[in-house]
Amino acid sequence: MINPEPNPNPKPYPNPEEDGKGEGGKGGGEMPERFVQFLEKNGIAVSRYSKVIEVPRFVRIPIIRPLQNTIQEVEKEMETKLVRTCLPRIFHLKHHGSISGYACYKSGSIFGIDLASALAVAALDLHKGLHVLDLCCAPGAKLCMIAEVVADQTSSRKNEFSANSEKVRRNSMKISDSESFGSVTGVDIGRERLNTCRNLMRKYKIMGARLFHEDGTKFFHPPPSTPILHNRILTLGDTQNIPMNFKKRGKKKRKRATWTSESEGASTLTAIDDNKGSEGLYARVLVDAECTHDGSIKHMNKYIKNGWKGFHQKVLGEERMSSLRDLQCSLIQNGFKNLAQGGILVYSTCSFCRCQNEDIIDWLLAKNPNAKLLPPHPTSTPRDPREDKESCEEDGSCSTEHVKASKFLPKWGFRDNTVRFDPWNSGTSGLFLARITKIAQSESLPSRNQ
Repeated sequence: MINPEPNPNPKPYPNPEEDGKGEGGKGGGEMPERFVQFLEKNGIAVSRYSKVIEVPRFVRIPIIRPLQNTIQEVEKEMETKLVRTCLPRIFHLKHHGSISGYACYKSGSIFGIDLASALAVAALDLHKGLHVLDLCCAPGAKLCMIAEVVADQTSSRKNEFSANSEKVRRNSMKISDSESFGSVTGVDIGRERLNTCRNLMRKYKIMGARLFHEDGTKFFHPPPSTPILHNRILTLGDTQNIPMNFKKRGKKKRKRATWTSESEGASTLTAIDDNKGSEGLYARVLVDAECTHDGSIKHMNKYIKNGWKGFHQKVLGEERMSSLRDLQCSLIQNGFKNLAQGGILVYSTCSFCRCQNEDIIDWLLAKNPNAKLLPPHPTSTPRDPREDKESCEEDGSCSTEHVKASKFLPKWGFRDNTVRFDPWNSGTSGLFLARITKIAQSESLPSRNQ
């Protein structure tokens, strides 16, 4: 079992409330003692989970949508205001009901994503032309956001998306080898979750992304050598891992198969048993690891509302916690293996638990002398709200000093250069965030993890 050593002198969680321990919320019954101990161990006031937690709703306007026209469209239909945040095209939506029934949502004018999750993407420090690996990509909101930044999403390429597949392949070969193109490779072990991700890509007409139905702890495959002009799902290995309705090319080529979707805009799904490549493939890697979800307010509200039955076994059981630590260590280590020298890896979870966050970072740094913890990205750096200034950009974002972003600031984590978002301090759902780079072995110094 991989068991990272806990930090012997953890910092106290920033600004914990001095509240009473509280009882179960309305309809929630008595809070499990194990969960009470878990909260106390991580410096979180128990009373914070004694009632349903309200968190602001955030939405993003896709890059293919005209910004100002879409803002007016959404505000008119939903009869509310879109409040700008520190990130381009991410807005605080002052609406507490479901948005799935609105035309602006159905048509793809907006999609929901928590600001903390969007800041995890911003922490990658993306720009056009990068190859990015999203190692736990489903359900896909972050992957779509990444693709919009690094890959070509222009209208001309959108026209190619709907063309017949043979024409698209010919067009892709005409692109100059010297032309820089970006991509995002999404990996997830859950087939149904991956299908949800693909459907999201189709709805928002995302280009430059491919999906692998694979184990993120073992995935090791190079970025694409030509621009991605279709939404594809690939599988490395045996055909039994491929979604249903595949057609085998031949009995002798057991490990090569194709599958064609009947859905509009889909392309051939190909499974390739040629897991080749060398270490250091992707300029950016996102590891949004599986966790106990105790910081996912949407998830925890279900227990607060409906009762805590089964919570201990599903969330905090010893076997569950042990397997999660093993999984998180394996995911971040494989993500680091796929990271190019000088690249950036972002590790995040929606847990408040130290052993799933700071301890995992310490484990990686101890295991890899060429791993170095970076300072937080400017958009997710805790700062003094008194320094905020009124300034907004025309692209729909506010500068990092903008006053309206101040209430969405994170707090420092239990170790230097890590940050934590939560509903009580940041006004977002819970998220832990850390950034790591890969340096040359000759540059490795004892102070690399400071």
